[in-house]
Amino acid sequence: MVAGTAAALLPGIALARAPGSSRLLLPFSPNGPTEMVGSVPATRVQRAMQAAAKSSLSDLLAGVLARMIEAHLGQPVQVERIAVAARAVAGAARDARDARTLMLVSEALCVFAAVADEAIGGAIDRLLPVATCVQVPYLAVASGPGKPGATAQAAPGAGFVPGRRCVIASAGYGGRSSQLARALVRRLGEGCREASFNGGASALTALLGGQVDAAMLPLPLVSPWLADGTLQALAAPVAPEADSGGWFAILASPGWTLLEVDRLSTALGEALDAEPIASYLRRQGLVAAFETRLQLAGRIAGERRAWLAEKKSGVL
Repeated sequence: MVAGTAAALLPGIALARAPGSSRLLLPFSPNGPTEMVGSVPATRVQRAMQAAAKSSLSDLLAGVLARMIEAHLGQPVQVERIAVAARAVAGAARDARDARTLMLVSEALCVFAAVADEAIGGAIDRLLPVATCVQVPYLAVASGPGKPGATAQAAPGAGFVPGRRCVIASAGYGGRSSQLARALVRRLGEGCREASFNGGASALTALLGGQVDAAMLPLPLVSPWLADGTLQALAAPVAPEADSGGWFAILASPGWTLLEVDRLSTALGEALDAEPIASYLRRQGLVAAFETRLQLAGRIAGERRAWLAEKKSGVL
């Protein structure tokens, strides 16, 4: 239904583009967790993660946004999943004449990975910001009463006892999930630690499989398990509060003109605020949060400065 209404939501101003198709790159990691906790074989975790990745949050967003962009450009937009984020960014930034490539990115790539790796940061800076599209709430979750064999530690409202040994999973070091998981670990006190996984799907698999005690994950990823009681949110004030969660945005290859970028940005903003797109995103646990290219550029620069300051403070 969403894809079918994209054209009606994006009348826009048709761009005079050469025949052909554009592409929306979707960086992702095909690997399993970077740290295994417990005795579940890595192959089992990886298989489960790969199955979950087919319906992951980034895949869902890429499909919706690709249809929006397709309607605006008046030509096909192919979603291409690239296994190595650094390769995707470098490839998109390499050709100054490339006016067909867009990339769906998150704060994990634009902020955290860019600060950790100058090559990634430099490549991202050569791309053109188009628009921030959605924000992603994060939630600390543990086993709930609906899960067979749930322990008293995971009983409703019990949370974790500070000082008790526990492992908190995150979706990977250098991202909002890890940042918030570390804040939770500091609140829980000595004996607790973070286990960093490559992606939210593998962290969720570890939690459902009993390898970790809790996880800090995007709300859309855990909503189905919250609804049936398999997982539950940790009671405040254990779960750290954040001014903002994660976010997804669109960047363009260097060959796009600012006029094209601004027209696409405007069209995306109108579509994200209209029905049925807005209600569809809310049902997925996402928040439509449009920002122009200048606002997106300011967000990236500001969050990089904040992350660097946090690292220098010795908190990490």
